[in-house]
Amino acid sequence: MDAAKAAKKKGKKAKRESKSFQDVRSTMLVFSANWCDRCVYTHSMWVRFANRFSTDRFRFVEVDTTKLVEIARTFKVNARDGNQLPTVILLEDNVEKERFPPINYETGAVGRILAYKEKELIRHFDLEKRYMATMTRE
Repeated sequence: MDAAKAAKKKGKKAKRESKSFQDVRSTMLVFSANWCDRCVYTHSMWVRFANRFSTDRFRFVEVDTTKLVEIARTFKVNARDGNQLPTVILLEDNVEKERFPPINYETGAVGRILAYKEKELIRHFDLEKRYMATMTRE
């Protein structure tokens, strides 16, 4: 009996991990600061993304790290020197799923990004697939 319960529980866990885009609520957090040149330069791109890909189940939120310092700390975004800005974090059902630039949580090292290219970010976060999966859902 215990083995059957464990197998059933394991099956439920596997299903939860493999949710489709339409089964989750996603939020794209864009951490930025008005003194950061890259943030100012990329701001219009985030606005385009929000206008193009937002649905009831997929939202974009800009987080001003100069005003919302605690939220930046909670998500381990170092906004003091601007090296991590802008940072984009994808949440699925309020759990971090993806981050750009990527970070190594063991060492704290952040991947070096030379440019934020629109097509690469759309592909990195599967924005078109997420949009298509969530736009038809009520």
